[in-house]
Amino acid sequence: MENLTILTPLKQPIVFELESFEVPRDQGPILFFLALLNYMVVLLANGLVMGIIMADRALHRPMNVMICNLAACDLLGGSAALIRLMIYLATGNKKIAYGEAIIQAFSVHTYGAAVQTILAAMAYDRYLAVCEPLRYHAIMTPSRLLFSCVLAWVVALLCIGVLFALNVGTPLCGTTIKHVYCSNRSILYLACGPTPINNIYGLCMSWSLSTGTFLVIGFSYIKILHACIKNGNSMRSKAFQTCASHLVIYVIYQIATTIIILTQRFTSASPNLKKFCGILFVIIPPAVNPVIYGLVTTELRISLLKLFKTKNLTILTPLKQPIVFELESFDVPQDQGPILFFLALLNYMVVLLANGLVIGIIVADRALHRPMNIMICNLAACDLLGGTAVLIRLMIYLATGHKKIAYGEAIIQAFSVHTYGAAVQTILAAMAYDRYLAVCEPLRYHAIMTPSRLLFSCVLAWVVALLCIVVLFALHAGTPLCGTTIKHVYCSNRSILYLACGPTPINNFYGLCMSWSLTTGSFLIIAFSYIKILYACIKNGNNSSMRSKAFQTCASHLVVYVIYQVAITIIILTQRFTSASPNLKKFCGILFVIIPPAVNPVLYGLVTTELRTSLLKLFKTKVTPRTPFIWMENLTILTPLKQPIVFELEGFDVPQDQGPILFFLALLNYMVVLLANGLVMGIIVADKALHRPMNVILCNLVVCDLLGGTAVLIRLMIYFATGHKKIAYGEAIIQAFSVHTYGAAFQTIVATMAYDRYLAVCEPLRYHAIMTPSRLLFSCVLAWVVALLCIVVLFALHAGTPLCGTTIKHVYCSNRSILYLACGPTPINNIYGLCMGWSLTTGSFLVIAFSYIKILHACIKNGNNSSMRSKAFQTCASHLVVYVIHQIATTIISLTQRIPSASPNLKKFSSIVIIIITPAVNPVIYGLVTTELRTSLLKLFKTKVPLRTAFSTSERMH
Repeated sequence: MENLTILTPLKQPIVFELESFEVPRDQGPILFFLALLNYMVVLLANGLVMGIIMADRALHRPMNVMICNLAACDLLGGSAALIRLMIYLATGNKKIAYGEAIIQAFSVHTYGAAVQTILAAMAYDRYLAVCEPLRYHAIMTPSRLLFSCVLAWVVALLCIGVLFALNVGTPLCGTTIKHVYCSNRSILYLACGPTPINNIYGLCMSWSLSTGTFLVIGFSYIKILHACIKNGNSMRSKAFQTCASHLVIYVIYQIATTIIILTQRFTSASPNLKKFCGILFVIIPPAVNPVIYGLVTTELRISLLKLFKTKNLTILTPLKQPIVFELESFDVPQDQGPILFFLALLNYMVVLLANGLVIGIIVADRALHRPMNIMICNLAACDLLGGTAVLIRLMIYLATGHKKIAYGEAIIQAFSVHTYGAAVQTILAAMAYDRYLAVCEPLRYHAIMTPSRLLFSCVLAWVVALLCIVVLFALHAGTPLCGTTIKHVYCSNRSILYLACGPTPINNFYGLCMSWSLTTGSFLIIAFSYIKILYACIKNGNNSSMRSKAFQTCASHLVVYVIYQVAITIIILTQRFTSASPNLKKFCGILFVIIPPAVNPVLYGLVTTELRTSLLKLFKTKVTPRTPFIWMENLTILTPLKQPIVFELEGFDVPQDQGPILFFLALLNYMVVLLANGLVMGIIVADKALHRPMNVILCNLVVCDLLGGTAVLIRLMIYFATGHKKIAYGEAIIQAFSVHTYGAAFQTIVATMAYDRYLAVCEPLRYHAIMTPSRLLFSCVLAWVVALLCIVVLFALHAGTPLCGTTIKHVYCSNRSILYLACGPTPINNIYGLCMGWSLTTGSFLVIAFSYIKILHACIKNGNNSSMRSKAFQTCASHLVVYVIHQIATTIISLTQRIPSASPNLKKFSSIVIIIITPAVNPVIYGLVTTELRTSLLKLFKTKVPLRTAFSTSERMH
């Protein structure tokens, strides 16, 4: 008794103050808008369901009447919590009178109790409908239906009535309710003394309701399952259609209540997080239930269509289970199936090995159990899901030609693909927020991104994605299908709904809204994070370490996001080109599932310094990337350089008196590159008659030559003119990136030209039907995208690589010359560079070889047709010459590096031959030799010399 504090009970009128969320003033209107949007969805969706059921007498059936009761219950719960929340977010007013507090608390508790009793009544109704179909209407009479509904409400109201009756007369000694809304528990926390009876009754009542509901639902579904096993497929189909959405609603409600309980157990969880989780069960189910349960019901959908006066519907006979679909897939000749199977298998092996390696390293090495790496692990798991969902079925088709897929497998594949697409966006959004904290709040980072918050972020990313897709597929339940041919390579929500017997406006509307919300939401989070990071970098302008950290931690994340968005954009764009072939559309449709899962682990996983270190440990490489760096051979301690780094190009060993001469020669070379290539571009752009595939591709080659020549010759001229060898880190990376892009793009563009020449010679009658403007555009874009992607990955591997030297032993900066300055070995960079270089060179060679073998075969086959041989020579000679010159130049580079007696100047000069000779020679060989270009050039200068005749004679002589 000594330690008891005497409290004075409050007297009426009592006014409580809700603690609510801690919201900055500038964020109040945004949160108010979100709450308003949520409430509008609750009102409109539930109101629409109730209105349709009441208006259409054909819907006055037991299940629909119970759905109507569930909608009324959802309206009660949503209104009770959201109206008061909106008032606070809009005005900041936290006060609430005692009477209003009791009404709000009573309404929320009644909602929670009634949801369970109504769901139990629904489960019993489903049991009767499936297990007693012949006696159903005899048992579930109107009077018994009324009794069931009234009983559900009476049980709920009696339980809550007693709960609040126990509050009467309880003296209160506080006014601050520590929650977003008023509840029985939050009000009793303000009691002047302990309330054991209230607590015991509340616990027993909650347990009884939850357990009772679970037992009724459990009993009903056990009986239904037993009946399905006992009987045939038709009963299973009926059971699935009538019970799936009911189970989904029950599970969503239980998950929401479980989240409340779990978050209260995490002491490190922020108060705002606990409060938000505390209202999940009042804001999510009321908005989702009418979509899942109400509008999914076939009868309700038909009534809704009648409401919108949908006419001209063709009467089709719905298919019955078991349904077996047939994938249209690619149109593949039999002899090409094994080749494509091998490519798909290779892609899947890369996806499995790369992502599996990332997950394995992170799981095995405890030092990697950090927020960013955990999120990378989630991204890798997501990539495995997407790649596996599509590639396995694709390989089966390519290997066996088998296109059949059962209904269950189709739904699983479609669900997995959509979950992958949604989860990629939510995980990347979570990663962006983590990067924002790491860069902008480095001192508070570990205090904010605690293990519990990291777990919550990852779980939330998956839960949001899964909930969105669960609702999407819940809308399928009960949709009758009247077709079996899926016009795609894999099954998706849209491709299955195309087979529906009638229009599916609700599914379409939800799918569109869900996709838009996910894409926009993830974009806004990523944009917000990077705007904050950019602002922090600008604000701390003198802090080069922050800029370096921001670049190292954010570059690969941005590249991953951009690659995914580019893949999605390509899908959308190709569907807009009506002239694009079905195979092209289908291939572009699977790009987002085959490219990102293979590229992401390289870009995001293996580029991370910690992951690379762990990988090196795995292969027993005894080099650590941390300071100091120790070369095990000579025990030299190396200290990594810090930004800003300035390199020094070794350049040519040039006497001072020869500098101006060499400058003049370099300037002359650059002027030839600019004028010749610029002239070719100008003529093609200006003359509409030249807007043909070969000339357009030639224009791309000209741009590529300008890029390569400019990247090297400007810096070389500066050195010859001034002797200045210094080059900043940023400029070095730009120059190296440009040079490598030139080398890669040259190969892809020349390969595209070869394919165009093959079509022009071997398929002259179908040439314009095949090489349409859209396909030409796709070919050119693909050539650049392949080149850029290869080089972006090459330089993304640089991120975080510490450098311990500044002298670049070359005339220009390149990937290899910069990596020679690394403090330790760079095996991943080396392997990727070698593989990428080999793949590009071999790939372009194979395309060119295939094209010319086909052309040669066509010429031999049509031996008497001299016009074909002449056409083949005229169109292919210059292309071959350009390709051979480029290959000779690269061979000269390789050979001179192998000759130890060759002088350093000779080696350096031979290494730039490829960039100074080919850009100057190509427009002469390829551009100005072309008859059409020559004619256009003569028109431009109005020269009356019969140059055409001279060249034509020369061509015939050859």
